[in-house]
Amino acid sequence: MIALCWLQVDHFWIEEALRGQGHGSRLLARAEIEARAHGAIGSHLTTSTFQAIGFYEKHGYREIGRLRDRPPGQDRVWIAKRWG
Repeated sequence: MIALCWLQVDHFWIEEALRGQGHGSRLLARAEIEARAHGAIGSHLTTSTFQAIGFYEKHGYREIGRLRDRPPGQDRVWIAKRWG
């Protein structure tokens, strides 16, 4: 979804058996290409520390905020990538 010139990534999931084969990278890249074509200036999402933060960092996303211990034992993390 593009809102206020930003791509908002919701519910991005790759089946475990298909991970590590480049499917997620290709899907994310395609979403970013489409968003840019529609005027988006960047992409953002929220995730938890037990999820794929490293995947997004590998693709240029950086942490912009963190809510500690939500859910208990984990942090909620806001990450974003602004295109140049």
